Amino acid sequence: MPFPTNSYPWHRAGADHACTSGCAVNTKAIETLVHNHIPLLLKHLDLIVVPEVRQAYLFLTHHAATLRGYECRPVQKGAVADFRYEQGGEWPFAFIVNQQSLLWYFRPPGLRHSAANPTSLRQHFADVSENTAGEIKVRISNIEDAQRIAKLVFGERRLHHRSAYAAVT
Repeated sequence: MPFPTNSYPWHRAGADHACTSGCAVNTKAIETLVHNHIPLLLKHLDLIVVPEVRQAYLFLTHHAATLRGYECRPVQKGAVADFRYEQGGEWPFAFIVNQQSLLWYFRPPGLRHSAANPTSLRQHFADVSENTAGEIKVRISNIEDAQRIAKLVFGERRLHHRSAYAAVT
């Protein structure tokens, strides 16, 4: 089934192959994410009531689809809506979708990552904490936070300008 033009927020957010700004877009990966998970992606998006957080969600899910070596997907476990980054049978990163923020997690396999340093993360984010399982949590409140965590964890990637995500919130 072909990727439907302008049917999903991820496409309207700039996930199309006609990018002229030099962005790093893997259209096939985005098509797979959207095609396999659109009902849950939209359900999670609908949970968010703050426009800036909706932009952050769209950015992170779009960005995730461009990552090589990761299988990324939304998950609903009871009342908890989360988005997982899986790699090599492990689940190093995830974020929980809340009405007013996203809560990024460095899970046990992700704690080995150089960015998983609470002291360093506090220099970039207002709300960083650790839970009893030793996981590091970072509150994401806007697209700048989302871009910052993506850059710290996955490195520099050229994606669309923030205005591309504002159009669908």
